[in-house]
Amino acid sequence: MPCIYCKKGTSLNPCRDCEFDPDVMISKSEAKRKFKLTDTDLNKAKLYCITFETRLYSGTKYILLDILNLADSLTKNLDQSDKRRLAYLKQKQIVDNAQAIQQNKITNSQNIKNYLTTIIEKSNFGPTAHKIITSNKEIDEHIHTYLTDDHIDIAAVSLKLIPVVENIIKKQLQLESRIIQMDNLIKNKFGTISYVEILSNFPDYQHYLFQNTDLNQSFERIEEHLNMKLFVGDRQKKLNALIDGHFVLKKDIVEAKKHKLYQGFVEFNRGELNDVFHVIRTHVEKVNDCAKKSQKFNRELNKIVPVKYRALMVADPLCVNFHKHPVENFDDILDAIKAKIDLISKKEAFDKILMSKQLGPTEPYYTAYLQGLASKEETITNISSIPSNYLTLPEFTKYKNQLNKPDMQDTQLIDDTIFEFCNGSDDQLILEGFDGVERTYIHGLCDKLKLNHSKIKGRRNKDITISGKPFKKAMKFMDTATYYKKIDN
Repeated sequence: MPCIYCKKGTSLNPCRDCEFDPDVMISKSEAKRKFKLTDTDLNKAKLYCITFETRLYSGTKYILLDILNLADSLTKNLDQSDKRRLAYLKQKQIVDNAQAIQQNKITNSQNIKNYLTTIIEKSNFGPTAHKIITSNKEIDEHIHTYLTDDHIDIAAVSLKLIPVVENIIKKQLQLESRIIQMDNLIKNKFGTISYVEILSNFPDYQHYLFQNTDLNQSFERIEEHLNMKLFVGDRQKKLNALIDGHFVLKKDIVEAKKHKLYQGFVEFNRGELNDVFHVIRTHVEKVNDCAKKSQKFNRELNKIVPVKYRALMVADPLCVNFHKHPVENFDDILDAIKAKIDLISKKEAFDKILMSKQLGPTEPYYTAYLQGLASKEETITNISSIPSNYLTLPEFTKYKNQLNKPDMQDTQLIDDTIFEFCNGSDDQLILEGFDGVERTYIHGLCDKLKLNHSKIKGRRNKDITISGKPFKKAMKFMDTATYYKKIDN
């Protein structure tokens, strides 16, 4: 749709240039201020308008001539001294003056073009000069620089512009000649095709037009680009026919079309059709073969791995590497995994025995047993023989009995918690929510055990923190998942 003001072809209405031209558009606030109009006047008139938004505000614009006509119709029956009529007459005079200036510029511009055409057509350019002079934007810009005055010497200005205009015409004719030469080569190769849009942003074509690069060298690159862009649908259709005709399962077809060579051939014309299909077909067949080997491997793996350990298999390097590069014979891999499973099963069973005897995983005896270098009985004897200052239950009871008889009837919960802390690996224990009698018992027991104990700063009085135990920290048993990773390393 052409612009409703300048009538130039555009997808906007009005066009972008007119929208920001104060001689064409006027904002709502300016219309109200300059023409003494009201919101009611504007709303009732239902004039064409555009709305806009900026970061700070939004607004409405009207076509200036529409506002001028509206103001005239609203004030024409008013007294000539009425302020609204006077406002209209003032603005009309301003608009008339601006239009007169603009029309004068248009007339002068046209006169200069006519003068230039008359002189230049007599030279070697002939009738071609008229078409270029009347349509070339660069010539318009040069003429515009001389239109600042109302009265100008057309002949004098034209004579000054002749060298500039002749140079522009020469460049334009050279450009048109280069376009024709390239167009002929393209048509001889591809026939009558629509290539303008394809080449509009292609650098080699732009360099050829405006930087005078060699015709034949430019055509080689343009030919390659057109081959790539013009026949995308044709290449895709041919390759799809081979893929769809060979593969039956949808997943295989999807896998084939995901291959990088598929896009390279279709989009960028890389490779020969049959060669590309051969590589893609081989890839899909390899993917299917790998999937079958992985499924077989997983079935055999589940036979030797208990359910509780299967989550560990997901990250096992042996399994990860196998699924990346499956092989036909994987017995050695299964044997290695079974050895790991046997080892962690052995560890878990031995840990339970040590815990039941209040023993820890003392090195080097603990690892020696797991590696099969010592028997279970020998290892337990060696660990038991090492002097320990762990707090035993009889010793704990002895310390507890040194207290005065507590007012509490049942101290079992507190006793178990503190005893476990003394032999555990934690550095601090927080007891929460105990009343006065319970707190008295806790403080007394901590004194006997030589433990630090105090009310926690900032907490309610019922909370106590315990730390600084004089007993040897219990050796911590490594959890199964961590130990399994240690085996890998």
